[in-house]
Amino acid sequence: GAGLFTSLAMVSSCLFTQINLLHTPAQTIFEYSTGVYGYAFALAFFSTVIPSYAMSAAIARIGSERTAITGTTGPLFTTLLAVWILGETLTVYHLIGLTLVVIGVYLISKK
Repeated sequence: GAGLFTSLAMVSSCLFTQINLLHTPAQTIFEYSTGVYGYAFALAFFSTVIPSYAMSAAIARIGSERTAITGTTGPLFTTLLAVWILGETLTVYHLIGLTLVVIGVYLISKK
């Protein structure tokens, strides 16, 4: 099902990344500190692998339509986290956009 498809997509992505590395000079691959590679791994794992499997699990549990509707709330949470964690400024234009997203999600889910 969806989990198998996600696994195949992840393996394919990894394979193409490795092919890309074959065309990269060896000295440039190891010129960064281990911390950079740690951050890159964490970014790949927490921003790609986990969300992909979470999306597959959501599709299996609540269906693709509800998963897609839920996914449209991403900009709302991203904005709120940017304000809270990064200290970004929330303007009236952001609030208007967020309101439109919430209204859109409500109207689609009401259908």
